[in-house]
Amino acid sequence: MLLLIDRAGAEQFGYRTRDSGSGDLRRYYCASAPVRAIVVCRHGLELRQLVGQVVDVAIGNDRGWRDFVREGNAGQRHTKVTVYRRAKGEAARTLSQILAVAPRDGAG
Repeated sequence: MLLLIDRAGAEQFGYRTRDSGSGDLRRYYCASAPVRAIVVCRHGLELRQLVGQVVDVAIGNDRGWRDFVREGNAGQRHTKVTVYRRAKGEAARTLSQILAVAPRDGAG
């Protein structure tokens, strides 16, 4: 899916950690309260550098691991956006639109 990383959406995320154990540098970002969402930027990409760009992503759900989510939200459902690469073409949605329907604190 093609997604536009809009500024308003990107600004809702804070950097959590990185991992390169598989040889693929991944950076993990977590949305600010009350939204439960995670962005994983693969192949060394950084979320802030993608603002205003269209990217190829996979969107799903994740039971947030402690290191990747806000305190108190481990094990709860999060929307997970995995960014694979910059892309050309028209985005189907924006990151802000994904966040608008993501789970919230205090809800399933």
